[in-house]
Amino acid sequence: MDEQGLKQQIKENTLSGAYLFYGEEDYLKELYVNRVLKRCVNPGFEGFNLHKYDGESAEMNDFIDAAQMLPMMSDRVVVLVRDFDLSKLSSEENEQFSAFMEDVPESTVILFWLDAIKFNPKKDNKWKKIVSLFEKHGHAVEFEKKDKNYLSKFVIGIAGKQDRQISQSDAYYLIDTVGDDLNVLENETNKLCAYCENGVIDRNAINTVSTRTVTVKAFELTKAVSSNNLNRAFEILNVFFEQKMEPTVILNEIITAYVDMYRAKVSLSSGEGSEALAPDFSYGNTSFRLKNGASYASNISVEQLRDCLMELDRADAVIKSTAGDNRLALEQLLVSLAVISNR
Repeated sequence: MDEQGLKQQIKENTLSGAYLFYGEEDYLKELYVNRVLKRCVNPGFEGFNLHKYDGESAEMNDFIDAAQMLPMMSDRVVVLVRDFDLSKLSSEENEQFSAFMEDVPESTVILFWLDAIKFNPKKDNKWKKIVSLFEKHGHAVEFEKKDKNYLSKFVIGIAGKQDRQISQSDAYYLIDTVGDDLNVLENETNKLCAYCENGVIDRNAINTVSTRTVTVKAFELTKAVSSNNLNRAFEILNVFFEQKMEPTVILNEIITAYVDMYRAKVSLSSGEGSEALAPDFSYGNTSFRLKNGASYASNISVEQLRDCLMELDRADAVIKSTAGDNRLALEQLLVSLAVISNR
């Protein structure tokens, strides 16, 4: 099922059975979780008909038992399971879960919301089988990152609801400035709407008000490099230079992104969660960087990341010790990182 199919079920009030929400676009996953709950749970009866479970502490039998309950003063009972790692079930548990999926009561909506858990079903056989199970006996909905056209319409729509105008080109510039995360874009657009009392959001306003999330853009740049999308990587590098960032600052942000990716990858390789090292390196409220790092490093090995760090160290020495064309040095660095990531 795609997003449009899910939207249609919500509109027609035909939600039933098991749903798997997964993918990279966290904003849309949470948006549709809330829409499902609003549609299926009658106000005042949440205590009877809505059962929520945290995947880190819940046992499988907990939500299976809840799914067997009958609704009270309502058509449906809703079970929301957030970040339960179905790929770690034992053989016996897999059989039990498969049997449950084949016989979910019609009066039950059980929603598995994968927020922090990210995977690529094309490259992960365990999750591929899980997605297939939901496709066969329920619904699997993937929320992918949106393209610039979608994002620009999203920005223009938010501005329009507040009687503000922003051109498509300036919406693109905002996306390049703050990143493609829908949560961030919503917050930044709201800030701009409050600032631009004349009703027009332009590039000057964006440069004045918007938070230049360099860390976010550096992560996006590393993702582009690791997926061999050098055109996108150079676009982001151009934005950095348009914003008159010093080459040493740009390089530092790229290094920081790769260090986060390396720490997250090593942590995952040892059997821990991607954010397990956060206390050891004093991440505090920025532990999300390790989560992002794990996502962007999903297709890169630990050995490749080590080689990338060596290349970054070499570029750091070159840029700090010479008075040459540092922009060219950064462009050469991106090509070298792409070669390492895709060999």
